[in-house]
Amino acid sequence: MRDGSGLAHEIVVCGCPVCHQAGANKLITAFAVALSRDREQSEPEVKIRLRMARLDGVCTQGPEIAIDGVRHSRFQGAHVLPIIRELRGTECREAAEPLLRTS
Repeated sequence: MRDGSGLAHEIVVCGCPVCHQAGANKLITAFAVALSRDREQSEPEVKIRLRMARLDGVCTQGPEIAIDGVRHSRFQGAHVLPIIRELRGTECREAAEPLLRTS
């Protein structure tokens, strides 16, 4: 998903009240911290944009996120760092693939 600005990936965390109740704020904080720490170690060639927005999906199974437009329900904080590494290509794809599947 590259464009002229170098953006390669986008992670959207649903910010609706139901997802908020299910832990969306903690999730976006975990992504922000992990991205910040990742940048401190080296300047990544692959950029990841993180934002919060209403996804209007299956929020009753929240928190819901979208990675490059693909939605994932019941996303857990333990998957944050492996997903970032996967998107940046710093881990074997097969190792992180199960984390990308919807529960």
